[in-house]
Amino acid sequence: MLIDWFTVCAQVINFLVLVWLMKRFLYKPILSAIEAREKKIAAEIASAHTQKAEAQTEHEEFEHKNQEFDLKRKALMTKATHDAKIERERLLGEARKAADDLATKRQAMLQSNAAHINKELTRRTSQQVFAISRKALSELASTSLEQRMSEVFSKRLHEMDPKTKEPATPQQMSVLFPMELLKQEVNFEDRYIPIPAELREVYLEKLDRPRPLMRATNLEKHLNLPSNVKIFYKREDLSVCGSHKPNTAVAQAYYAKKEGVTGFATETGAGQWGSSLAYAGSLFDLDVEVFMVRCSYEQKPYRKIMMNLFGASVLPSPSDTTNVGRQFLAEGKSTGSLG
Repeated sequence: MLIDWFTVCAQVINFLVLVWLMKRFLYKPILSAIEAREKKIAAEIASAHTQKAEAQTEHEEFEHKNQEFDLKRKALMTKATHDAKIERERLLGEARKAADDLATKRQAMLQSNAAHINKELTRRTSQQVFAISRKALSELASTSLEQRMSEVFSKRLHEMDPKTKEPATPQQMSVLFPMELLKQEVNFEDRYIPIPAELREVYLEKLDRPRPLMRATNLEKHLNLPSNVKIFYKREDLSVCGSHKPNTAVAQAYYAKKEGVTGFATETGAGQWGSSLAYAGSLFDLDVEVFMVRCSYEQKPYRKIMMNLFGASVLPSPSDTTNVGRQFLAEGKSTGSLG
């Protein structure tokens, strides 16, 4: 076999030329692009490292500032707590002083009222004595003056204080009645005594007082009345306790509460007064103990339930909780009575 060396050389030259052309026009741009890409990636990585370092620095600065803020906040809270404690002590001191001043003024007022009531009671007692004397003189007939006066005065005095046989003093009566009510009882100067706004609100909201006028339009039509004739009426049948007695019970509870009373003990027959005072006690957070006539206690259980619902404790009278009650029960006197 013959080898054409010219052809072989030409093929080698062609191959080398092809390799040079591919390197020059194909591989070199690709390699340049790869190199540029690597440089760009390296630059981005370097930038990322730089940004990370800056972020770490900022984070450390933030943590440092946060710690400083926490220290300042704790210092401010400590100072505020201390200042609040001092202010609280100051306000408590002022409140105690104001309470003491108020108690002193109230005591002085009570003493003044007591003196006024005592003076008024003395005046009324004198009037009663004069009235008794005049009546005694008018009743004199066959008996002697001294004997008749002795009988009349003895009877009248027995109607006063059973221990001292003297007119009851305001201090003695204050055991049963609030001082303000005693003051009102002997007030002969004022025709009208103002009702406190707080008490008026209770009458309005809890007792529906004063009751509004309502027009009986259906009754007017039924009676075929002329247009100028109108009929009005008040609904007095809607009392929460079934009677008018809450009108005075609420007022007594109000003034008693104002004077520091914490509870009542009272008697009731059929249960209307006991229900009224129990209801008044519930309005002013007062304890109420009701002694109910035993026969009514047994005959009217729903009255007892009503008083219990108002928060009062109800006991049959006579009761085994008192000495006189146990005595009556032992004697067989168990139906009970008032007075």
